[in-house]
Amino acid sequence: MKNIVLAGLIAGLIAGAPSLATAANLIPYEAQYSVTAGAGDRAPQIGTARQKLGDGCLRTSFERDVNVALSLTQTLRYDVKSILRATESKNGRVFDYTLDRTMNGEQSQRSGKIAGTTIGSSALVTSPNGAKIFNVPVGTLLPHRMVEAILDHLQRGETQFAVQAFDAEVVSNLVEVSVQRVGAQDIAPRPQDAAVVAGIGAPAYPLQVTFSRVNGKPLFTAGILLHGNGVISRLIASFGPFTVAANLTGFTPLPQLRCAPPIRADQ
Repeated sequence: MKNIVLAGLIAGLIAGAPSLATAANLIPYEAQYSVTAGAGDRAPQIGTARQKLGDGCLRTSFERDVNVALSLTQTLRYDVKSILRATESKNGRVFDYTLDRTMNGEQSQRSGKIAGTTIGSSALVTSPNGAKIFNVPVGTLLPHRMVEAILDHLQRGETQFAVQAFDAEVVSNLVEVSVQRVGAQDIAPRPQDAAVVAGIGAPAYPLQVTFSRVNGKPLFTAGILLHGNGVISRLIASFGPFTVAANLTGFTPLPQLRCAPPIRADQ
């Protein structure tokens, strides 16, 4: 079980806080990341990641590709390739995704659909273990809406809070997300990435984010630099003695459509 969660963590490096474009200050973009074993400025690179967020008047499209080769010991190695494709409605009630993952040559596929209303939602998740249907409690945030909610809390001056969300990449189920704002010195960009990070054009919130199952069992903790427009410039994830970081190395803002104001999930 520990190996499965670690593989999911590696494949979902930037899933700690997925990005979206549902409000005026959150932008569509494409970003490239260097994945390193460790958080130091000279930590060895073990892979790459790409994240693309496309704007739509009714739905937001989301792409994430991760390729990582991590050797923990001489005999324990993870070669992980993950391809996520997803869309989420602008009202935060409908989410569809497919996840294709290969770990050490073994391929697996997952998919899911969440359909909800103001009084509740249901989820259908398909994995190598079969199909599962379950209820999603009112107030649970879908992945894209989660970032908007986190920024709402931060912009109100809150420094510690928690939300419940659906996670597509690690557990394909509900998770509790605890957020704490920390000092800028605790999560700083690498010097070699500073020019790219400056091009984001929005201030960053340094955060410590803990993901747990709804029964309270922790999955992992991540340090995240989340910018006010929804872009993540750095993520440092810890799982036991292992630390893996995703560092922004390329950033391109994408065209934003002129649409009527979206209907938010809490309206």
